[in-house]
Amino acid sequence: MGKKTVVIISLNYRVAHVAHLVASYYQMEELGYKSILCINPKLIPFIPKGLNYVTSIRNLKSVDVALFWFPAFSNIKLMLQLKIRFHSRIIYVFHEPLEKFNTYRNLGLSKMEILKIYLKYIYSLLFLIISDSIILPSKKALNIYKDSFGYKVNRNISYIPLLFNDESFSIPPKREFISYIGTIARDHAFNEFINFILSISENNHLKYKLKFLIATRNLVPRTPDLDKLIQKGILKIIEGKPLTDYEINLYYAKSYVVWNAYNRTTQSGVLAKASMFGTPAIVKKDNLSEFSIDGYNVKAVSSNTDIDELFRAVNEVIANIDIYSKNSRQMFESTFYYRVHNDQITSIIKNL
Repeated sequence: MGKKTVVIISLNYRVAHVAHLVASYYQMEELGYKSILCINPKLIPFIPKGLNYVTSIRNLKSVDVALFWFPAFSNIKLMLQLKIRFHSRIIYVFHEPLEKFNTYRNLGLSKMEILKIYLKYIYSLLFLIISDSIILPSKKALNIYKDSFGYKVNRNISYIPLLFNDESFSIPPKREFISYIGTIARDHAFNEFINFILSISENNHLKYKLKFLIATRNLVPRTPDLDKLIQKGILKIIEGKPLTDYEINLYYAKSYVVWNAYNRTTQSGVLAKASMFGTPAIVKKDNLSEFSIDGYNVKAVSSNTDIDELFRAVNEVIANIDIYSKNSRQMFESTFYYRVHNDQITSIIKNL
């Protein structure tokens, strides 16, 4: 009897998702399964050489287990096809369970923006109905899920953090940046980051003569003040195109600290990926979690708009970068490295 086939699926074109797909691919191979990625065709250039992938299940002969890593409108159709054609068992990673209405209002979202969130959630309930098992990637997400309608739909749940392969450099480059890495979003407090770097530059607070980095697939809104920082060589912006995994890794490795002082988060791929390179983060105290321990691998602040508090936090991390870096790397090795969770994944699949 041949190996069982596990198909790891992400139908969106998001290069940042590749790291999770690759981690699951290697994990399933090591656990004795035949791994296949099912991906958006645009992701092909970003997939490491030697990995088996398809852009459609049309030519597959069997799929024992399908692992859906991210939400996508097309998930429903594919889930049903897998169930009907192969009688596949489906695992769905549910990143963002629905929170209470006031949570979104306190972020400053309009009623229309909140309505869109609720409509997306209603659609995502179909994912939960079809799936045989749900993975929640943080304790916060797990608790929110248990309090939501989704828990009544599917109670076969597990908690496993975001998974990564170890892609750290054998010889890491020199650290030089305070960095914002990832999507520009209100939840990620991008405007607060911009205000912070402008304020400490204008007030000559740069005790360590640091530089700033913004690395994003989005276009960064330009202002005369930002242009001045760029011209002076204080700010570097990489924008407007999907970044390769190597590029993303390089920017994490070249950072003293990354911005994770988000307005709202249940879990953060940025925090996890930074940990891979021993790079600490700045977070908000109300977002502290099992992945972010104040004074250990992150420095927590009460507010992401208090410039003096943010400045003190950054200075503390940099002044103690060796210990923060060591602790951050330890967090990756004990929490986000896929091999740590091999037994859990094995148990989930056996119980499908």
